[in-house]
Amino acid sequence: MAGHPDLRKAHAALLAGDLEEAVAICDEILIAQPNVSEAAMLKAELLTMRGDRPGAIATYESVLSRFPRFA
Repeated sequence: MAGHPDLRKAHAALLAGDLEEAVAICDEILIAQPNVSEAAMLKAELLTMRGDRPGAIATYESVLSRFPRFA
């Protein structure tokens, strides 16, 4: 699990079944450091799991425009 150290907290929240907390942690990471691509990708995946299709699509589109290596 490379990248920002708080990603571990987000993954722990996910494993505990707390998608809302995991998304919130990703948001905190991205506010502080918008270029943490792992947090952006994880957030998109979490939104997909949560059933927030419009949010997931918007986040994936943002990831693809900001981080072309994911295209």
